[in-house]
Amino acid sequence: LSPKFSNSIPRIGVPTPQGAITDQRMIDQHNKFRLNPHTIRQMINYHTDYHYKPVWDGSLRNLNQIEAFRLSLDIPKDKTFIMPAGDTREELIKMYPLVFDMCAEHGYNMTGRDHIIAFDTKRGV
Repeated sequence: LSPKFSNSIPRIGVPTPQGAITDQRMIDQHNKFRLNPHTIRQMINYHTDYHYKPVWDGSLRNLNQIEAFRLSLDIPKDKTFIMPAGDTREELIKMYPLVFDMCAEHGYNMTGRDHIIAFDTKRGV
């Protein structure tokens, strides 16, 4: 389970990986589907073998959202795997030490984003 928090909302005017320019319609579509606690609760109730894998951007605000969501659904810390934010190999490598330290401090697990490390910005792999 990888819910999308407020740090995932696209910004108007920023190019997408496919080259389109983000507009309000794209943001509205993203927000419509980015977070669905009811459906996630149903999945947790049905499947016992799940992992909660939010992306953390290094901000306290995002960390608070991740923790509030975890607590609201009674997700154990041992099922929580924090992923570093970043769309490129270089961005991830910069985030890894910060995420490792935060996970150690707060008792979370850390997981990488191996597809980005392996393929960088290449799509469809």
